[in-house]
Amino acid sequence: MSKKFLNLACGDFFIESNQWENIDWAPKNSEVKQANLLKRLPFSNDTFDFIYCSHFLEHIPINRIHSFIIECSRVLKENGRIRLVLPDFENIAREYISNIDKNHIIFAEFNVVELIDQCVRKESGGELIKWYKNAQIDSDLLQYVSKRTGYSLVSKIQRKNNLFLKIRNSTWRSIYIKVQNEYAKYIVKLLPKWYRENHILKTATGENHLWVHDFNSIQKILNDNGFRNICKLDAFHSLDTDFPIFPLDVDSLGNSRKGEESMYIEAIINKVR
Repeated sequence: MSKKFLNLACGDFFIESNQWENIDWAPKNSEVKQANLLKRLPFSNDTFDFIYCSHFLEHIPINRIHSFIIECSRVLKENGRIRLVLPDFENIAREYISNIDKNHIIFAEFNVVELIDQCVRKESGGELIKWYKNAQIDSDLLQYVSKRTGYSLVSKIQRKNNLFLKIRNSTWRSIYIKVQNEYAKYIVKLLPKWYRENHILKTATGENHLWVHDFNSIQKILNDNGFRNICKLDAFHSLDTDFPIFPLDVDSLGNSRKGEESMYIEAIINKVR
């Protein structure tokens, strides 16, 4: 029997296959189902052999992360596997210290940005977008930023093509959300300036990080909720030989899609305790 895979908060990266279920809060493609991932997942108990979730845990309020992991365990079959990809606090902290020791100050400054920018930004793109722009005129910085984040700068033509594809493949829900956003922006303009500056975030849905994790914190959360054999891997390896490293974690050039700042954690659910 073929394995059943679930891709949670898939965004633009998913696999179209009868073996895969892809869900997201705001789908941009008709192949992706809509669901609120912080509520009960729309699947029966013991449905999936494998759950993949990339760069979503850091967007979950810390007081709700246990309930999310419990839902993952519920829809996983006994001995099913979960693979979590998310920014690694330890990795970024060690990289910062290493760059300070080597007097690579510009790189160390970027490490600070990659660690805290998405936790504190109030405008979409934050400080990180400024670094991406600066990297276009500094080849060394471009290479470093790309290595750390996996972000690739593309030409304006490619950007336009990508935009066309997104519009062509847009779901009615994504269009509805865009209309809501425009309406909300109009309402916000009616609020006092002091209130807008201190209480309103102009970031996109899911753009802000609500916590920073390391392996130890994720290991404890998984262990507390019935997972075992918890291990830290990398973008190029999974303990499940059926998991498609490419295209989910490795791009067409053989590089890590989410860069060196990310950690890759796998674990197996043990429901009989």
